[in-house]
Amino acid sequence: MSRYLGFLSYLGTAYSGYQIQNGQITIQGVLEDRLSVLLKEDIKTKGSSRTDSGVHALSNAFHFDFEGDIPKALLKRMNALLPEDISFLGLHKVSDDLHARFSATERSYVYKVYCGKNPFYNGRAYRLLGFIPDVEKMNVAAELLVKYEDFVCFSKANSGVKTTLCDIKYAKWDSVNESEFYFNIRANRFLRGMVRGVVGSLLKVGKGVSSLDDFERMICAKKPYTADFSAPAEGLYLEKVIYKGINETL
Repeated sequence: MSRYLGFLSYLGTAYSGYQIQNGQITIQGVLEDRLSVLLKEDIKTKGSSRTDSGVHALSNAFHFDFEGDIPKALLKRMNALLPEDISFLGLHKVSDDLHARFSATERSYVYKVYCGKNPFYNGRAYRLLGFIPDVEKMNVAAELLVKYEDFVCFSKANSGVKTTLCDIKYAKWDSVNESEFYFNIRANRFLRGMVRGVVGSLLKVGKGVSSLDDFERMICAKKPYTADFSAPAEGLYLEKVIYKGINETL
């Protein structure tokens, strides 16, 4: 029996999240169905990041165990089987103890917001109504994220996590143009719903609803999910999952 680590990208608009749910169409469900057809065996996968309904991924990871031979031209054949909104990026044979979720050393996300009307962003970014965010203020607040490590304020109550500590390496807003803004964040791990909570809280600073002091006090208070605004799913993209010595493509 050999273990394989795979990577895929997808638009999450039409799916009820990544993880399999009874009676729902999910990314994992479609992936396992197509892998099982191709490998002629009931394949069960373990995902790296269980993205929520409507969240997208430029690259997400998964692993599975398989005893047979991997077919030639796997990339081409998998992409022929998958729907247009899911793309298979690559597959690697890895050590038996590698786990898609627990062996990842870093993850990065990007969140996209825009002002005005843009049909090409519909379902793929969050439209801001009535204000243009103050990027400079949001970046001052974002710098505080690197300073702290306990982010229980962005953790939902009774989430069951063993620790709310996260090592955030990078957090910054960039102006693509006068009406489009991207937030990039990278860390060793994230809590469930954390990135959307962070973005929502930073946008409140950028709108002038919350101050920089309010943002820092919320983090320092260490109370579960005191971030009271979570940015919508459609603007969030899992950008990359990092493993030591492994590239996502074949």
